[in-house]
Amino acid sequence: MKTNVVITGLSCATAYGLDVVDMLRGIESDRMVLRAEYGHVRETAITNVGIIDREQNALKSLRKDERNDFCGTLLTYLAARAFADAGLAAPSGEDELPLILASCYGNQLDYFEIFQFGKNLDIHTDSPAVRDLKLLRFREDAITLQLARHFGCSVRKFCVGMQCASSILAISTAVCMIEDGREDYVLVGAYDFFEPATYYALHAAGVIDATHTDPYSVRHNGFNVADGAGFLVLESEEAACKRGAKRIYARIRASALACESTEGNPSVRRVTRVVEECLKKADLKPSDLGLISPHGCGVPAIDRCESIALRRALGPCVDEIPFAYFTNYTGYAFAASAFLDLAALLTGMQSGHWPKGCAPSEPEEVSRFRFLCQPEPCGHEENILKLKIGYSGAAGALILTGVRP
Repeated sequence: MKTNVVITGLSCATAYGLDVVDMLRGIESDRMVLRAEYGHVRETAITNVGIIDREQNALKSLRKDERNDFCGTLLTYLAARAFADAGLAAPSGEDELPLILASCYGNQLDYFEIFQFGKNLDIHTDSPAVRDLKLLRFREDAITLQLARHFGCSVRKFCVGMQCASSILAISTAVCMIEDGREDYVLVGAYDFFEPATYYALHAAGVIDATHTDPYSVRHNGFNVADGAGFLVLESEEAACKRGAKRIYARIRASALACESTEGNPSVRRVTRVVEECLKKADLKPSDLGLISPHGCGVPAIDRCESIALRRALGPCVDEIPFAYFTNYTGYAFAASAFLDLAALLTGMQSGHWPKGCAPSEPEEVSRFRFLCQPEPCGHEENILKLKIGYSGAAGALILTGVRP
């Protein structure tokens, strides 16, 4: 019998603060001023492109040891917040913390083992390629040492990279580990903090919008670069119920992943396939979806690929399903963007309302979907489809089902 895997805790960091409530409050207030160290924007309303104010008092209070880098400090703080949100006793002593981190670019002080996908290779969550991840060696580095000092236990950390679909890969890998009975819980995180060289490389590639990003619009010109981070606590439902978990946000219903070399253009066929496969594995019809959380980065080729693929995979009912994305408010945080979206949506669903999302100023014909631009009532047990697309061929889909509080 397959083990149900559930989300019992979450945390995130955006320019609005170090909490999901801060992010939702910022979105509701229509604040779109994004702050970071890099990426000057010409438009007056946005002085810099990015997420995370690195001078927040909440972070300063954690800097007891100036040798701790910003990345490790923030991730340690968010890991502790995720455990607290789950009501799960933080590991200590002889315990071992299983940790999976997703990142597209990493950090200059942190070197990762990155799981590489072969050219033209389909990857599915039930394939040996993904399940063998748990057999690879977990590495010790600056982040594991800082987490170990904070919690007082050993940390097994493994990082995965699959372009912007890295977050889906991280969640899928954690699900495999729990289903196989290796772990009762896994802490899954995603982050991307950008160095100047990365920012300017993206700028040279022509994928950064010099004004405010406008995904799915006839005026979409690219994304606004964003630092960001988020964590989820994944557990077996049996273990969560046994310990009396105070809350279950959602069940991981199904996931699908694929990667191929497309020489700079996303593949409609591949994105269509992961959506169809995810629905099939979840035993759901398109009309069973309560909400779609799209990629929504603002790069024209990706927006169009995603829109065409969703129409092919879901058929006419795609026009009736609400879409919610938040990149106009939070900026695009690459691997972390999916965690920010899920944190907002799962928190909203627990309260019985989808949070306000964004809407294109003038949608392209193929992208005329029902975008949520105001809060909307929802059931506590809705099915959410989360989609992530990498510019050079990676795609990932995830379906979560909410759980009544």
